[in-house]
Amino acid sequence: EAVRKLDARHRVCLSGTPIENHLGELWSLFDFLMPGFLGARDEFTTQFRQPIEERGDRVRLEALRDRVRPFILRRTKDAVAPEQKVEARDRAVATLRAGGFGARELVVRVNGLDTPWGADDLAALTSVAPAAILVPQVSAAADLQPYSRALETRTGTTLWAMIETARSIFRLDEIAATAMNGRLACFVVGTNDLIKETGFQSGPERLPLLGALGLVVLAARAH
Repeated sequence: EAVRKLDARHRVCLSGTPIENHLGELWSLFDFLMPGFLGARDEFTTQFRQPIEERGDRVRLEALRDRVRPFILRRTKDAVAPEQKVEARDRAVATLRAGGFGARELVVRVNGLDTPWGADDLAALTSVAPAAILVPQVSAAADLQPYSRALETRTGTTLWAMIETARSIFRLDEIAATAMNGRLACFVVGTNDLIKETGFQSGPERLPLLGALGLVVLAARAH
């Protein structure tokens, strides 16, 4: 209600979560941007949310996509073109060196070491020592070893592991155990990647992932 009272000529919404995870969020965004564009909440639920989320109605899904597509700009993981990866890395490093973040904890995600940019990303970040490096696609304890070795001379930088593959769920205990004598400090669960890899049909409650999410918490607490 407070947001709706903002008096502005133009309105833009930035969503940090892919909107297809929860169509109720999509309605809320548009209710702020263009009140009435998607109808009242109950009307939207009846016409779109229930058919799409509960019954997988492709016709309703395409109708909704056609309606909102002109007003949405989506960023994907590949939004940084390959030819711009180096420039993006240089800008990130320059930003870290410039400082001015106060007491905030700075965490930087790198490209995986299996990509053409991963090794240089790691070397560059080692030189500026952020609070943590976010490591993608961690499926086994061994995946963290190269990062730990690179940080041997940097006492303040920890590792955050992205848990976003089916294989990682079965190796959570061995991954978490590296926190005892290594740099691991945090798990970050990539639920969208898990859903994509497994093919689960997941609604806003993400019921198919509850077991996996519980195992993540248990592994973290155990170590």
